Amino acid sequence: MRMRVYIAGPINGMLNGNQEAFKLRAEELEARGYEPINPWDVPPDHDGPCTGDPVDHEPVHRYGCYMRKDLEALMTCDAISLLDGWERSRGATVEEAVAKILGMPQV
Repeated sequence: MRMRVYIAGPINGMLNGNQEAFKLRAEELEARGYEPINPWDVPPDHDGPCTGDPVDHEPVHRYGCYMRKDLEALMTCDAISLLDGWERSRGATVEEAVAKILGMPQV
């Protein structure tokens, strides 16, 4: 069974939501034998109303819609991989803190 690695990094405020950096990291992790979990592949939460602050890359969903599901995805992982600029991202800093509390290594 391959180690699942959650990719955390800045999205909001980045050109095209930083999708290219996430895609490249996923490819790198895959080549190293990991199973990458890219938040761009995690659908937003739709079981309840959209909550949280607006995001600049999506006119319908709000910050809470993404973070709910992203944190759920993170919880299924064994490790985390941090993109450049993660420390300036509200979401990625939360994801890094959760991963640290759970003892997940960084790869």
